[in-house]
Amino acid sequence: MFLIIAYGIGHILQAVGNVFENIMWKLFGGMPTQWLTKKSRFGITLFDSEQSEKIKTKIFQRFGKKSGKDYGRDVYNWLSLKEKITEKRIDVFNANYSQFRGLTVSFYLLAILVVVFFGWKLMLVPLTLGMLSNFRMFRFAKLYATEIFRTYLNYEV
Repeated sequence: MFLIIAYGIGHILQAVGNVFENIMWKLFGGMPTQWLTKKSRFGITLFDSEQSEKIKTKIFQRFGKKSGKDYGRDVYNWLSLKEKITEKRIDVFNANYSQFRGLTVSFYLLAILVVVFFGWKLMLVPLTLGMLSNFRMFRFAKLYATEIFRTYLNYEV
């Protein structure tokens, strides 16, 4: 019975994580895979301007040019079809991102529950853990995006 309930709660937390993720990336002006063609709200970039132009040129040649488009999924799908490419490293970043998204939401919800039942002083522990998880989530999202685009740039057709 415990496993069934835990499984269900895990899916609910991931659904809440999806909502949290949408709100968070809207604050930043889009996901890191969009930052190649669209400026992030806080001026965060994945690459220097020269490397960004090389990557964009290669991507636009293959997938066409659309302003502000998120090419991350297109590039990942293209790479996954190539025999000489292993996307395992990219998948590790994505798995860690997803894990930290779930942990972030869990810790933030736990912080709310602790405030309600035990007071604000104890809330600092889950809140701090939530912020650390949120930082890691952000970091792995950037690593995922840079790895996709670097792998694509370095792939010889």
